[in-house]
Amino acid sequence: MDEFAVELCTVINAAAKRLSDARTVGDDHGVQVYAERVRHLLTVAQNHGVDTTALEVVRDLPEGG
Repeated sequence: MDEFAVELCTVINAAAKRLSDARTVGDDHGVQVYAERVRHLLTVAQNHGVDTTALEVVRDLPEGG
């Protein structure tokens, strides 16, 4: 994995952590914001050929937020 891919996966994981934290505390707005952030980052990864299938967030991200 190249440096860009590693950094992008790190940023995705950080956003996924914030999403999980928002879910834990019942922050509906935070869930919406971070779910969209994660989706955007996954789109960036896909557009650049970065394999994200191993990331847990990919399996846990519900459709539509």
